[in-house]
Amino acid sequence: MGTRDDSRSQGRPRITRRRQRYLSLTAIVLAIFAAIGQWDLRASSSFISPNGEAGSKNDATQPLRNEDDTSKNQGPTGADCSFLKDPAQFRQAASIHLAPVSALSHWVTSQLPESEASLVHAQNLPQKNFIDTILFARMQKDGVLSAPLCTDEEYIRRVTLDLTGRIPSPESVTRFLGDPSPSKRDALVDALLGTPEYVDKWSMFFGDLFKNTSRSDNVARFPGGRDAFYRYIKDAVAKNQSYAQIANEMMTSTGDSYVAGETNFVVGGTVPMGPPQDTMDGQAVLISNTFLGISAMDCLLCHNGLGHLDTVNLWGAERSRSEAWGMSAFFSRVRMQRQVVSQTPQAFKYNVSELPNGEYRLNTTTGNRSTRAPLPGGSTTVSPRYIFGGGGVNAGENRRQALARLVTADPQFARAAANYIWEKLMVEALVSPSNGFDPARLDPNAPPPAPWTLQPANAELLQSLGQEFARQGYDIQKLLALITKSNSYQLSAKYPETWKLEYVPYYARKYVRRLDAEEIHD
Repeated sequence: MGTRDDSRSQGRPRITRRRQRYLSLTAIVLAIFAAIGQWDLRASSSFISPNGEAGSKNDATQPLRNEDDTSKNQGPTGADCSFLKDPAQFRQAASIHLAPVSALSHWVTSQLPESEASLVHAQNLPQKNFIDTILFARMQKDGVLSAPLCTDEEYIRRVTLDLTGRIPSPESVTRFLGDPSPSKRDALVDALLGTPEYVDKWSMFFGDLFKNTSRSDNVARFPGGRDAFYRYIKDAVAKNQSYAQIANEMMTSTGDSYVAGETNFVVGGTVPMGPPQDTMDGQAVLISNTFLGISAMDCLLCHNGLGHLDTVNLWGAERSRSEAWGMSAFFSRVRMQRQVVSQTPQAFKYNVSELPNGEYRLNTTTGNRSTRAPLPGGSTTVSPRYIFGGGGVNAGENRRQALARLVTADPQFARAAANYIWEKLMVEALVSPSNGFDPARLDPNAPPPAPWTLQPANAELLQSLGQEFARQGYDIQKLLALITKSNSYQLSAKYPETWKLEYVPYYARKYVRRLDAEEIHD
C-alpha cells in the first residue's frame, strides 16, 4: 500500500504541471479569440451604431407607446431578455464575421506555394451573369483590385466540396483537367447537381436550417420524428422541390409526426411549461427566423421595439408587441396532441391538426413571456395579421394556410433564402448574421434615414438574387448553379498583394471556409 501511495504522490506534480500547461494554453486561445473580436469591432467599416433618435415614432404609432408603458414595470429585465443582458452583442452583430473570415483566408493562403498570378482590375474580368456585373462594377467604382480567377485544380475541388460535400475522385480530376472545353466548369456544375452526394449534402444543410433534431431545449421530437422529418427533407431535395412548396407544406401540415415528416417543423416551435400562447409565440418566432431571417420577432413578443431595438433594428424599433401578437394568432387553432409511443425508453409522437375555433387571448401573467394584458380599449383577443406588410385570413383558408401564403409571397422570403445559400457558398453572408435582417434597411432605391445605412454588404445584389430566385420558381438547384457558375465564385482565394479588412464586403477574393463535420467524415 505504501508503495502505491508513494507512486501516486510522485505523479501529482507531473499531473499538476500538465494541468497548468493545459489551462495556460486554453487561456491563450481564449485571449486570441477575444483579441480578434475586439480587432473586428474596431476595424469594421460596415457597422453603424445609430443613436436613439433613429427609432423615433410617427403619430400613427403613438398609442402603441402607451401600451408599452403599462408593460414596462412588469416587462423583461437582463435576467430574461438577451438584449438587455448584453446590448453590445446585438449592436456589434453585423461585424462579427468580418475579421475571422479575413484572417482565416489570409493565413491559409499564406501557407500555400507562391504563384505568379497578379491582381486584376475588375473591369478586365469576364462577366458571366448579373452577380459579376454588380460585384465587379462596385470594385471598379471604389478602386478595389480583384484576385485572379482560380485554376481548374482549385475549381474542381471547391465546387465538388460545396455541392456534394466530397472531394473529387482522382479520375474525375484527371478528366476535368484534360478537357479543353471552355464551358467545362458550367458542365461540371450541371453534372454535380442532383447526384446522390448532392442530395446528402443539401439534406443536411436544410436539416440544420430547419433545426431537425431529436431533442432540443424546448421539445423532443424523438428519433421517430427526427427521422421522419429527415426523410421528408431528403425527398424534397432529391425531387428539387420548390423552396416555397417546402415552406408551405411545413407551415400547414397535419398528421402523425412519425409519418408526416413535415409536421415536425411546427412541433419544433413548442414552448413547454407555460400557457398555450407561449407555444403560439414560439411558432411565430420559428417562422420569422427560418423563412424570413428576422430574429427581432422574438424581442417583439415580449415588448414593443421602442426602447429595446432603437440602435439595433430600425424596422423593429417601429413595431409594437400587439402587432407581433398578430403573427402568433395564426397558430391559435393548432392542436398538437401528444401520444405515448414507448414507456421504456420514454418516447412520444404528436398528432398535429387544425381546430375550427381558438383565439390568441390576452389573459396570461405567467410563462416564458411578460404579462399579456388587454389592449387599450379593452380588447382581450388578437386576430391574425401579417406584421410584414399586412394581410390576414381569406375565405376558404385556415389560419396557417393564410400565413403560408403571405410568407411565401413576401419578397423577404426569397431574400432570406438567397442569403442563406450565398453564405453557404461564399462564406460571408450579404446580411450577417443571416437571421438578423432589418426590413427597413434593405432597399437600395430607398435608403434609410441617417444615421442608419443600408444593411446588406451589397443591397443591389441581394435584391437581384431574391428576385431571380422567385422568378425561377424558388428552384434551389438553379440558384446554386447561378452562384457557382459566376466568376465571382471562381475567384482565387489567394490575394497576391496587401489584403485589407474593408475589402471583405466586396468579395474580391474567395474566402476560405472550414469543412463541415460530415465533409471531414466522408
